[in-house]
Amino acid sequence: MLDFFRRYQRYFFLVITVVVIISFSFFGTYSTLGSNTWREQLAFKAVDGKEVTRSDVDEMAIFLATDNEDKQLYGGAWGPNFLNDGVIRKDFLETGLAQELVSAYRADVQDDLQKRLQKEKKYTPYMHPQAPFLSMENVWSYFIPDMTANFDTLRAAQDATDPGAFNSRIALFLGEKTFPSSSVKQVLRYQEKQYSWLKPDEDLNQRDLSLFGYHTLEDWFGPHFTRLVSQFIINAAILAEAQGYQVSKAEAMADLIRNTQTSYQQNQNKPSIGVASPEEYFTEQLRLLNMDQARAVKIWRQVLLFRRYFQDAGHSALVDTLAYQQFNQFSNESLFVDVYRLPAELRFGDYDTLQKFEVYLNAVSKQTRKDPLDLPTEFLSVAEVSRTYPELVQKRYVLDVAQVNDKKLQARIGIKDMWNWEIDEQNWATLKKQFPELNQKAGKTREERFETLDGLDSATRSKIDAFAKKAILRSHPEWIAQALADAQPQKMAVGLRTEGGKMPFNGLDAKDKRQAFIRLLDQASLNEGPAEGSPLYAYTADDQNYYRIRVLERSPDSEILTFAEANADGTLNDVRQRALEKYYVAIREQDPAAYQKENKEWKSFNSVKELVAEHYLNKTLAALQTVQKTLFVGDKEPSSWSKDQAASFRFYAHLQKAKEALQKKPEEASQFVRASEGEDKEQPSSRRPLKDQWLLEKATTSISRQKQEAGIDPAVAFAMVENTWSAIETPVNGNILFFQLKGKSDESSKQATAMAEQARQAQALLSAEAQRQLMRHVLQEIQAKGAISLAYLKIPQDSPANEPESLSSGF
Repeated sequence: MLDFFRRYQRYFFLVITVVVIISFSFFGTYSTLGSNTWREQLAFKAVDGKEVTRSDVDEMAIFLATDNEDKQLYGGAWGPNFLNDGVIRKDFLETGLAQELVSAYRADVQDDLQKRLQKEKKYTPYMHPQAPFLSMENVWSYFIPDMTANFDTLRAAQDATDPGAFNSRIALFLGEKTFPSSSVKQVLRYQEKQYSWLKPDEDLNQRDLSLFGYHTLEDWFGPHFTRLVSQFIINAAILAEAQGYQVSKAEAMADLIRNTQTSYQQNQNKPSIGVASPEEYFTEQLRLLNMDQARAVKIWRQVLLFRRYFQDAGHSALVDTLAYQQFNQFSNESLFVDVYRLPAELRFGDYDTLQKFEVYLNAVSKQTRKDPLDLPTEFLSVAEVSRTYPELVQKRYVLDVAQVNDKKLQARIGIKDMWNWEIDEQNWATLKKQFPELNQKAGKTREERFETLDGLDSATRSKIDAFAKKAILRSHPEWIAQALADAQPQKMAVGLRTEGGKMPFNGLDAKDKRQAFIRLLDQASLNEGPAEGSPLYAYTADDQNYYRIRVLERSPDSEILTFAEANADGTLNDVRQRALEKYYVAIREQDPAAYQKENKEWKSFNSVKELVAEHYLNKTLAALQTVQKTLFVGDKEPSSWSKDQAASFRFYAHLQKAKEALQKKPEEASQFVRASEGEDKEQPSSRRPLKDQWLLEKATTSISRQKQEAGIDPAVAFAMVENTWSAIETPVNGNILFFQLKGKSDESSKQATAMAEQARQAQALLSAEAQRQLMRHVLQEIQAKGAISLAYLKIPQDSPANEPESLSSGF
């Protein structure tokens, strides 16, 4: 082997020499070829004439494109730059400087924004597939109300750089920062759970709810915008130094360390961090930015110079708080009042409700009232009401109910089991009785029965399959029992009637079924689960829904419904119909001309219903007109007022009596006012008397000229003397009330807080305007010197560096 190398060593030396020469020749000239890379291309000349390279601009744009708030929103994940505390968001978007910059360089961002606008016009916010009222826009309306208006404004724009469209874009960006997509998703999931019938949207967890699918600032505004901002900051830093502002490298480094420590404290417990100290945290962020410490300090020093220059201009705007002092003393003055008003169910704003109320009173009370506007205190017995209007009588229970539907149970029946049941000889006879069309078909053997079923049309076959599944289910009561045992029981308070009303259990429409069900509940032991074999163990009235019912409480006797209960479920619509029909037969002989046709036949009830109702309520309407004359002396004639307006005064006399009684004997308030919350809990075993439904609600509240109470005129309240009573307020919606002024509150601390907040807001507005004025002045100087240009972005990265022309345009 050594002989071989010695023999040919001259040739080996020759080859090695040639390779070395070629290698040195290539690598020796490589540095010269690479000295003019795209990173060293000239981007623009600053206001002082200094050349700024492409890498200077791009590195600052990358540094500013994300910030520490993005880091928080993504759960501390690596990617967003926590060293940036929000320069573009805080100093440009929130202050209005971004609008000024885009106005001056509109053409440079036109293409970026216009492409995004075309995509945004096609975007549809999330909406639940089964419940359209659960949507992103609905969530916005609760938490960020302006979001929808800005969303519509942006998508309606034709030019993305139009001031209105660009302002809306900024508002949407800031709005989503305030209430991010993760929060929207949480609210939607919470809303889904409020509706037991609603199936959760399985796609929601995987769906990105970020508006327009945007995540970063460049997604929203484009790369040209971030580079415009970067070039402006570089120029502003130069101008700041020319004005005498100074920021040392040590100071910039200290600020970066402060940002690091703040972010580290916020995210150190997040699993994605993976570092043990703020120093490692800082180093890892620089590595991800592909930037050394010196470069980061240089960029942040320029940011701090820009900030001091502009923030000093903002701080120079002073606000005198004296202008707000007297205003706040007046606007924040507040009063304590005791408000007495009707319960919501007795606030009548329409004639229809008045009709039902008068029919209700006549149906349940003794006719001993002298004044038609008096409220009854004596009522008919349950037996008397039941004979005429059984739908106004109920018995109350508190039940523990587990429920299962046969559809869920039938899902466990396989196709094979269903077919086997259908072609069984004994079951085939049952099917022929239920479906006569099978009598004409062959069915002696299992094969013939199978072919017969297979040849039926789809509609008939579906009916037969449904019948078979029900039959199979009935033959397996243990399935139903197990499903009810597995179901989560729900506690419910119910009022059951033998007629009328809405039953909480399916299949109880017939009177006899209702009576039988009520007897079962009355016979059941309290607080004990039904025994196996008991009708309540797997109760069903329709052979589709099965219930296991445990009786927790029940009222000892049947009772008459209150007006609120009877009106809530539509029961009084039927009662009124029957009462007025009966009344029509009784009165039509008194005025035949009004109720007869030309051929002397009686008109149908529906054609004269309103006339009959007016006759039925004639005494009440006459009394209400008297009330109207008393309250509106000198106003319109009562004949010009509608019956809907008259209905709103129905309880005026009642409140007048209550007010007079409270003024004379406040210790007897319980006769007119409901007990406070916590003392007014009604149990099935202890029903309040029917006359208590007329009791007023009392609430102690504070009002001011800014915070008002519905139905109370602040001008009237502030003119009153302490411990005096107001007149009775009579709004047209029936929310009649009166109040007593208890005293005035000392709001000095609240006034000081409000005044400080108003001054802060005024200072912020003036500061932003001062910064915008400085911005316009600086932009004029920059434009005059052509010190901002994005023309370098059009130069290919492999082209030699060229000096770009300055591109600028305005509105």
